[in-house]
Amino acid sequence: MRLLWFLLLGICSAVPKRFDNYAILRITPQSEEALIFLRSFEKYENVEFFTPLTKVDQTAEVLLPPQYQDVFLEQQRGLDHDVDVVVAVKNVQEVIEEGVRPADKAESFDWSYFYPLEDIQSWITGLAEEYSDKVEVSNIKTYENRDLSIVKVSFNPKATKVVFIEAGMHAREWISPAVATYILNEIIHSTDAEIEELRNKFNWYVAPVTNPDGYVYSFEKDRMWRRTRTRLPGSDCIGIDANRNWDFHFNEDGHTSCGQTYPGPYPFSDICTRGLSQFLLNLPEKLQSYISLHSFGAKILIPYGNSTEHLDNYDEVYKIAEGAAKALEGVNGNHFEIGTALEVMKQGKVYGSSVDWVKAEMKVPLSIAYEIKGDFFIAPKETIIPTSEEMLQSVLYAAKEAEKL
Repeated sequence: MRLLWFLLLGICSAVPKRFDNYAILRITPQSEEALIFLRSFEKYENVEFFTPLTKVDQTAEVLLPPQYQDVFLEQQRGLDHDVDVVVAVKNVQEVIEEGVRPADKAESFDWSYFYPLEDIQSWITGLAEEYSDKVEVSNIKTYENRDLSIVKVSFNPKATKVVFIEAGMHAREWISPAVATYILNEIIHSTDAEIEELRNKFNWYVAPVTNPDGYVYSFEKDRMWRRTRTRLPGSDCIGIDANRNWDFHFNEDGHTSCGQTYPGPYPFSDICTRGLSQFLLNLPEKLQSYISLHSFGAKILIPYGNSTEHLDNYDEVYKIAEGAAKALEGVNGNHFEIGTALEVMKQGKVYGSSVDWVKAEMKVPLSIAYEIKGDFFIAPKETIIPTSEEMLQSVLYAAKEAEKL
């Protein structure tokens, strides 16, 4: 029976999942009755609430397949439920296709599109060849034998402190690797005086895609895939949430299913999180700043995600986050909320995240995560450069101020 299941799974996974006429709705229940009505859709196949809906007057985003849209709107109107509904995206598939780099533009890497892994890897290889005395690439092998590349940029041999940028841990968050590669490009190429100063003050490490297998799968098979692609003995579950697999209060909420936030059977069960954690522990320099890039939500998250208690140097980091948010807002006017994940993410306690482990295990002065502002997980390609520009200014500010911690 298990063999048959895997054979059927292989046949099904060979066909890319499409999202024709899937809509993304922004919904807000204004009564308990409305809340119950909305949450009744959680049980339907291919319906996904991007943010959990837990209380009245809370806004959430939901991915709704076409077969449920008429039913949803009819019941919402006919039963006179007190629900605010905004159609944020009418056809998800159209946005996906518009954002992917066309085949005839394979030679370009200019942040006009979202690029597949092979384009990113080729670009990284080119950087290492062009700047062989300043750029070094280390690779961690993934479950499917791809490279998880970590790019070190060192313009000053005497630099002793590190800024580490981690991105792409959740496969479908394409804006995250796009921003990371943009920042990497600016660190290497910019003639801006502030950037020149910071690239000489620190060694910069950038890991643009820390879930390569999942990232490829999100391009080739299922745009909304979040987890890794690891197969674990004795389990029918494919992949784990890489940002719940770190050894900090691991799985204290008791996840056992194959849901989006399944943390795996034990800490560092995934080869990528295990390899990345060992890389960090073996850094020859002092890790001063660890910055994790995610989407979406317009938030800066400070450890620890399982508590509202402000621990360690929270107050000092909060001040830096405030300045980083102001630097970001000064570019495009976007406002970011600041706090622990439990305080601002509307999804309950977060266990086993990379920034929490880095903070607790390595005592890093600045360990923060960004939930990049974006249109859900399918940001239009036109937003890549504006988003990257504001994130660059924010990260530069955070790195500069973190040296004072």
